[in-house]
Amino acid sequence: MPRCESVRCSGKRIESDLGFLRFCVPRGIKVRQVNGEHGDLHYTLTIRNAGQSYELYFVSGPYYSGRDPSQGGLKWASSLWTCGESHGKDYRLNSGTKRSRYITLNVIMGYAVYRDLPEEPALRFDKILDSLCCGDCIPCLPESLKSPR
Repeated sequence: MPRCESVRCSGKRIESDLGFLRFCVPRGIKVRQVNGEHGDLHYTLTIRNAGQSYELYFVSGPYYSGRDPSQGGLKWASSLWTCGESHGKDYRLNSGTKRSRYITLNVIMGYAVYRDLPEEPALRFDKILDSLCCGDCIPCLPESLKSPR
């Protein structure tokens, strides 16, 4: 996974709780943020295509560990992503006319998901999910490496 310093991000940015992971959201996609009761962040990204609305859901917080969606008997393809010592899995399911994707964000805890979407909106959301990059988790660094803010 690329470092965020090397990735140009136009539009909005969605970051995990401590700013370690980032997704870039192109202009024209509606982003709604809700703060959860435990300090977690919930984002809903909405696009319209052919008169329908489709959503990508992103959650980040201490109570949201990624789960393995392939336990339901469906044949999900998966790949591992890494950034330093952090890691997660990227699951994809293509069932003919519908596509689903689920990414675990095990750095701070969280996931991103869309389910059963037609190809066009799935491809638009894939561009967002493929923009995932990582940076420095300031609270995770040793005290000697933290810079004063």
